[in-house]
Amino acid sequence: MRLTALGLVALTLAACPRKPPDPVPVGPADLVARLPTLTLALADLDLGLYGEFVAGPAGGTKVATLARRHDADRYTATLQSWGPPDAPVLQLEDTDSRNRTSGAVVGWKLIDGPQALAEPQPVGPQALLSGQVSTLTVGSVLQRAWEGGAVAADPFDLLLQLAVQLPAPWSVCRPRTPDDVAAEEADDADAAATLPARDPVLLYAVDDRRGARLALRALPVKGTEDPAPGQGPFQWTVDHLEQAPSARPVAQLWTSMGYADCPELGRVLDAERVRRPKRPLGPQD
Repeated sequence: MRLTALGLVALTLAACPRKPPDPVPVGPADLVARLPTLTLALADLDLGLYGEFVAGPAGGTKVATLARRHDADRYTATLQSWGPPDAPVLQLEDTDSRNRTSGAVVGWKLIDGPQALAEPQPVGPQALLSGQVSTLTVGSVLQRAWEGGAVAADPFDLLLQLAVQLPAPWSVCRPRTPDDVAAEEADDADAAATLPARDPVLLYAVDDRRGARLALRALPVKGTEDPAPGQGPFQWTVDHLEQAPSARPVAQLWTSMGYADCPELGRVLDAERVRRPKRPLGPQD
Protein backbone atom coordinates (compact mmCIF):
# COMPACT_ATOMS: atom_id res chain seq x y z
CA MET A 1 0.00 0.00 0.00
CA ARG A 2 2.81 2.36 0.91
CA LEU A 3 4.59 1.68 -2.41
CA THR A 4 1.38 2.29 -4.32
CA ALA A 5 0.88 5.63 -2.59
CA LEU A 6 4.44 6.69 -3.35
CA GLY A 7 3.93 5.73 -6.97
CA LEU A 8 0.83 7.89 -7.19
CA VAL A 9 2.70 10.82 -5.69
CA ALA A 10 5.51 10.39 -8.23
CA LEU A 11 3.05 10.30 -11.11
CA THR A 12 1.31 13.39 -9.78
CA LEU A 13 4.63 15.30 -9.53
CA ALA A 14 5.63 14.25 -13.04
CA ALA A 15 2.36 15.49 -14.43
CA CYS A 16 2.75 18.95 -12.87
CA PRO A 17 4.91 21.23 -15.03
CA ARG A 18 7.62 23.24 -13.37
CA LYS A 19 6.83 26.89 -12.80
CA PRO A 20 8.47 28.91 -15.56
CA PRO A 21 10.94 31.63 -14.57
CA ASP A 22 9.69 35.16 -14.31
CA PRO A 23 9.89 36.93 -17.69
CA VAL A 24 12.81 39.28 -18.25
CA PRO A 25 11.65 42.83 -19.06
CA VAL A 26 12.18 43.58 -22.74
CA GLY A 27 12.48 47.09 -24.11
CA PRO A 28 11.37 48.26 -27.57
CA ALA A 29 14.98 48.25 -28.83
CA ASP A 30 15.25 44.55 -27.92
CA LEU A 31 12.05 43.55 -29.71
CA VAL A 32 13.10 44.90 -33.10
CA ALA A 33 16.66 45.20 -34.37
CA ARG A 34 17.46 48.87 -34.84
CA LEU A 35 18.48 50.21 -38.21
CA PRO A 36 21.84 51.86 -38.86
CA THR A 37 21.82 55.63 -38.46
CA LEU A 38 24.39 56.37 -41.14
CA THR A 39 26.24 54.64 -43.96
CA LEU A 40 29.98 54.21 -43.53
CA ALA A 41 30.75 53.35 -47.18
CA LEU A 42 29.24 54.50 -50.46
CA ALA A 43 29.08 50.87 -51.59
CA ASP A 44 26.60 50.19 -48.74
CA LEU A 45 24.34 53.17 -49.39
CA ASP A 46 20.73 52.02 -49.18
CA LEU A 47 17.79 54.19 -50.22
CA GLY A 48 15.55 52.06 -48.01
CA LEU A 49 17.46 52.83 -44.81
CA TYR A 50 15.04 55.65 -43.91
CA GLY A 51 12.11 54.11 -45.76
CA GLU A 52 9.68 54.45 -42.85
CA PHE A 53 10.60 58.13 -42.51
CA VAL A 54 10.09 58.70 -46.26
CA ALA A 55 6.70 56.98 -46.10
CA GLY A 56 5.74 58.97 -43.00
CA PRO A 57 3.82 62.23 -42.62
CA ALA A 58 4.69 65.16 -44.87
CA GLY A 59 5.39 67.29 -41.80
CA GLY A 60 8.28 65.08 -40.68
CA THR A 61 9.05 62.79 -37.73
CA LYS A 62 10.08 63.50 -34.15
CA VAL A 63 13.72 63.01 -33.17
CA ALA A 64 12.73 60.51 -30.45
CA THR A 65 10.87 58.34 -32.96
CA LEU A 66 13.84 58.20 -35.34
CA ALA A 67 16.25 57.62 -32.47
CA ARG A 68 14.27 54.57 -31.35
CA ARG A 69 14.25 53.11 -34.86
CA HIS A 70 17.96 53.71 -35.48
CA ASP A 71 21.16 53.17 -33.49
CA ALA A 72 21.65 56.92 -33.05
CA ASP A 73 23.07 56.52 -29.54
CA ARG A 74 26.24 54.97 -31.02
CA TYR A 75 27.36 58.24 -32.57
CA THR A 76 28.51 61.68 -31.50
CA ALA A 77 25.48 63.98 -31.68
CA THR A 78 25.55 67.78 -31.89
CA LEU A 79 23.10 70.52 -32.73
CA GLN A 80 24.58 72.63 -35.54
CA SER A 81 23.73 75.08 -38.29
CA TRP A 82 24.33 73.87 -41.84
CA GLY A 83 24.11 76.14 -44.84
CA PRO A 84 23.78 78.16 -46.87
CA PRO A 85 21.09 79.02 -46.14
CA ASP A 86 21.59 78.35 -42.43
CA ALA A 87 19.38 75.57 -41.15
CA PRO A 88 19.32 73.75 -37.77
CA VAL A 89 20.60 70.19 -37.94
CA LEU A 90 21.07 67.35 -35.49
CA GLN A 91 24.39 65.98 -36.75
CA LEU A 92 25.35 62.38 -35.96
CA GLU A 93 28.96 61.51 -36.73
CA ASP A 94 31.07 58.36 -36.48
CA THR A 95 33.97 59.50 -34.29
CA ASP A 96 35.08 56.03 -33.19
CA SER A 97 38.72 55.77 -34.31
CA ARG A 98 38.29 52.03 -34.82
CA ASN A 99 35.59 52.61 -37.45
CA ARG A 100 36.18 56.09 -38.78
CA THR A 101 38.18 56.34 -41.97
CA SER A 102 36.75 59.32 -43.80
CA GLY A 103 34.16 60.63 -41.37
CA ALA A 104 30.69 59.33 -42.23
CA VAL A 105 28.03 61.85 -41.17
CA VAL A 106 24.25 62.10 -41.20
CA GLY A 107 22.30 65.28 -40.59
CA TRP A 108 18.72 65.15 -39.33
CA LYS A 109 17.59 68.53 -40.63
CA LEU A 110 15.17 70.09 -38.15
CA ILE A 111 12.06 71.99 -39.08
CA ASP A 112 11.71 73.59 -35.65
CA GLY A 113 15.25 73.54 -34.26
CA PRO A 114 17.25 76.42 -32.78
CA GLN A 115 18.30 79.03 -35.33
CA ALA A 116 21.74 80.51 -36.01
CA LEU A 117 23.84 78.37 -33.70
CA ALA A 118 27.27 79.97 -33.41
CA GLU A 119 28.89 76.80 -32.03
CA PRO A 120 27.89 73.11 -32.09
CA GLN A 121 25.99 72.04 -28.99
CA PRO A 122 26.67 68.49 -27.70
CA VAL A 123 23.64 66.21 -27.34
CA GLY A 124 23.81 63.14 -25.08
CA PRO A 125 22.32 59.75 -26.06
CA GLN A 126 19.49 60.01 -23.53
CA ALA A 127 18.55 63.48 -24.82
CA LEU A 128 17.68 61.90 -28.16
CA LEU A 129 14.89 59.96 -26.44
CA SER A 130 13.67 62.46 -23.84
CA GLY A 131 13.88 66.16 -23.22
CA GLN A 132 13.67 69.14 -25.55
CA VAL A 133 15.80 67.76 -28.40
CA SER A 134 13.70 64.59 -28.61
CA THR A 135 10.56 66.66 -29.34
CA LEU A 136 12.05 68.47 -32.35
CA THR A 137 10.85 67.51 -35.84
CA VAL A 138 13.12 66.04 -38.51
CA GLY A 139 12.12 67.36 -41.93
CA SER A 140 14.75 65.54 -44.00
CA VAL A 141 17.77 63.27 -43.57
CA LEU A 142 21.07 64.03 -45.31
CA GLN A 143 23.93 61.53 -45.54
CA ARG A 144 27.45 62.48 -46.64
CA ALA A 145 31.20 61.93 -46.16
CA TRP A 146 31.02 58.16 -46.51
CA GLU A 147 34.10 56.09 -47.27
CA GLY A 148 34.90 55.47 -50.90
CA GLY A 149 33.51 57.29 -53.87
CA ALA A 150 32.74 57.15 -57.54
CA VAL A 151 33.83 59.47 -60.34
CA ALA A 152 32.64 59.67 -63.93
CA ALA A 153 33.15 62.05 -66.82
CA ASP A 154 29.42 62.69 -67.06
CA PRO A 155 26.68 62.91 -64.39
CA PHE A 156 24.52 60.41 -66.28
CA ASP A 157 27.38 57.94 -66.54
CA LEU A 158 27.92 58.41 -62.80
CA LEU A 159 24.35 57.36 -62.05
CA LEU A 160 24.67 54.34 -64.34
CA GLN A 161 27.89 53.40 -62.55
CA LEU A 162 26.03 53.47 -59.21
CA ALA A 163 22.93 51.65 -60.45
CA VAL A 164 23.27 48.88 -57.84
CA GLN A 165 23.33 51.22 -54.81
CA LEU A 166 21.22 53.99 -56.35
CA PRO A 167 18.86 52.40 -58.88
CA ALA A 168 16.86 54.44 -61.39
CA PRO A 169 14.62 56.23 -62.11
CA TRP A 170 16.25 59.63 -61.67
CA SER A 171 15.34 63.04 -63.02
CA VAL A 172 18.54 65.10 -63.37
CA CYS A 173 18.03 68.84 -62.92
CA ARG A 174 19.99 72.06 -62.41
CA PRO A 175 19.07 74.15 -59.34
CA ARG A 176 18.57 77.88 -59.93
CA THR A 177 18.39 80.74 -57.45
CA PRO A 178 15.95 83.61 -58.11
CA ASP A 179 18.94 85.66 -59.33
CA ASP A 180 19.90 82.87 -61.75
CA VAL A 181 16.38 82.79 -63.16
CA ALA A 182 16.27 86.58 -63.62
CA ALA A 183 19.67 86.65 -65.34
CA GLU A 184 19.02 83.72 -67.66
CA GLU A 185 15.50 84.71 -68.67
CA ALA A 186 16.19 88.41 -69.22
CA ASP A 187 15.55 89.71 -72.73
CA ASP A 188 19.14 90.94 -72.96
CA ALA A 189 20.74 87.82 -71.43
CA ASP A 190 24.30 87.37 -72.70
CA ALA A 191 26.60 84.36 -72.95
CA ALA A 192 27.98 84.93 -69.44
CA ALA A 193 24.48 84.82 -67.93
CA THR A 194 23.66 81.53 -69.62
CA LEU A 195 27.06 79.88 -69.03
CA PRO A 196 25.91 78.11 -65.79
CA ALA A 197 23.16 76.46 -67.82
CA ARG A 198 25.63 75.17 -70.40
CA ASP A 199 28.44 74.25 -68.02
CA PRO A 200 26.92 73.64 -64.55
CA VAL A 201 28.92 72.67 -61.46
CA LEU A 202 26.02 71.32 -59.37
CA LEU A 203 23.16 69.07 -60.42
CA TYR A 204 20.56 67.03 -58.56
CA ALA A 205 19.17 63.60 -59.35
CA VAL A 206 15.65 63.46 -57.94
CA ASP A 207 13.02 60.78 -57.45
CA ASP A 208 9.84 62.15 -55.86
CA ARG A 209 8.40 58.69 -55.21
CA ARG A 210 11.33 57.73 -52.98
CA GLY A 211 11.69 61.23 -51.54
CA ALA A 212 15.34 61.09 -52.67
CA ARG A 213 17.63 63.83 -53.89
CA LEU A 214 21.24 63.17 -54.87
CA ALA A 215 23.62 66.11 -55.11
CA LEU A 216 25.99 65.60 -58.06
CA ARG A 217 29.06 67.82 -57.79
CA ALA A 218 31.62 68.75 -60.42
CA LEU A 219 35.22 68.16 -59.34
CA PRO A 220 37.77 70.99 -59.57
CA VAL A 221 39.99 70.99 -62.62
CA LYS A 222 43.74 70.84 -62.17
CA GLY A 223 45.18 74.01 -60.67
CA THR A 224 41.89 75.28 -59.15
CA GLU A 225 40.24 74.94 -55.75
CA ASP A 226 36.56 75.13 -56.71
CA PRO A 227 34.93 74.36 -60.04
CA ALA A 228 33.37 77.29 -61.88
CA PRO A 229 31.17 77.45 -64.99
CA GLY A 230 33.36 77.80 -68.04
CA GLN A 231 36.09 75.48 -66.78
CA GLY A 232 34.40 72.27 -67.91
CA PRO A 233 33.70 69.70 -69.05
CA PHE A 234 34.12 68.29 -65.56
CA GLN A 235 34.35 64.97 -63.82
CA TRP A 236 31.47 64.30 -61.44
CA THR A 237 30.90 62.65 -58.07
CA VAL A 238 28.07 62.21 -55.54
CA ASP A 239 28.29 64.83 -52.78
CA HIS A 240 25.37 63.71 -50.59
CA LEU A 241 22.00 61.99 -50.43
CA GLU A 242 19.02 63.76 -48.91
CA GLN A 243 15.66 62.11 -48.26
CA ALA A 244 12.38 63.70 -47.22
CA PRO A 245 8.80 62.44 -46.85
CA SER A 246 7.52 61.58 -50.32
CA ALA A 247 4.16 63.17 -49.45
CA ARG A 248 5.81 66.61 -49.26
CA PRO A 249 5.53 68.74 -52.45
CA VAL A 250 8.89 68.67 -54.24
CA ALA A 251 8.83 72.46 -54.69
CA GLN A 252 9.31 72.80 -50.92
CA LEU A 253 12.64 71.01 -51.22
CA TRP A 254 14.04 73.73 -53.48
CA THR A 255 12.66 76.73 -51.61
CA SER A 256 14.02 75.38 -48.32
CA MET A 257 17.51 75.55 -49.85
CA GLY A 258 17.09 79.02 -51.32
CA TYR A 259 16.44 77.87 -54.89
CA ALA A 260 13.63 79.03 -57.15
CA ASP A 261 13.40 75.84 -59.21
CA CYS A 262 15.36 72.97 -60.76
CA PRO A 263 14.69 72.55 -64.49
CA GLU A 264 15.22 69.04 -65.81
CA LEU A 265 18.20 68.31 -68.09
CA GLY A 266 17.60 64.60 -68.65
CA ARG A 267 16.59 61.31 -67.11
CA VAL A 268 18.04 57.95 -66.12
CA LEU A 269 15.24 55.54 -66.95
CA ASP A 270 16.78 52.26 -65.82
CA ALA A 271 20.16 50.55 -65.47
CA GLU A 272 20.89 51.01 -69.19
CA ARG A 273 18.63 53.67 -70.70
CA VAL A 274 19.36 57.38 -70.38
CA ARG A 275 17.67 60.44 -71.84
CA ARG A 276 20.56 62.91 -72.13
CA PRO A 277 20.55 66.64 -72.95
CA LYS A 278 20.59 67.43 -76.67
CA ARG A 279 23.97 69.12 -76.24
CA PRO A 280 26.69 67.71 -73.97
CA LEU A 281 27.57 69.69 -70.88
CA GLY A 282 30.53 72.02 -71.19
CA PRO A 283 31.48 75.59 -72.23
CA GLN A 284 30.44 75.36 -75.86
CA ASP A 285 31.01 78.19 -78.31
